[in-house]
Amino acid sequence: MKAALIPFLLIASIFTALADDPGTLKKVSKETFDVPKEVEAFVEQVIKNDAAVSAHYEKLMAATKEAAGGKFSEIPFEAIEWLVKSYTQRRFTVEGGGSDKESVYLVRRQLMSAYSRGYSIPENVVAQVTVGETRLTKAGEGDRSIHVSSEITLHFDGFVKVSVTPQ
Repeated sequence: MKAALIPFLLIASIFTALADDPGTLKKVSKETFDVPKEVEAFVEQVIKNDAAVSAHYEKLMAATKEAAGGKFSEIPFEAIEWLVKSYTQRRFTVEGGGSDKESVYLVRRQLMSAYSRGYSIPENVVAQVTVGETRLTKAGEGDRSIHVSSEITLHFDGFVKVSVTPQ
């Protein structure tokens, strides 16, 4: 019985959505994360699983969808690390080392309208996600370190309006 319980607990600890906050997800892995891909997938899941976020997302797309008629499509989300709020490299010792990082990602989805001889992208929907990332390493040969584990915490901060202003 204990042997069957261990894999379940391991899986439960690898992917943990915080029950009180469906807009937050914590993941642990022995591999390094492709953070932009994790952020893109996370935003998709929040939109799919949170009714209020989904309704807001649909509202943001409504005018572009209506103007495009039946020739509307959504380009996949693209995550961009916008700000690095903090980054700390832990001192490497015989036991190991690691790093902690907190970043803000902007995740955009281009809304495309097609017409007879081309297309336009009149609007973008942009979400903001705060990402906490911890990496643990251990000593390898020479100056090299060996990756031990990674942990990321993703928090959906909401949708934002982005504008370009010349400086």
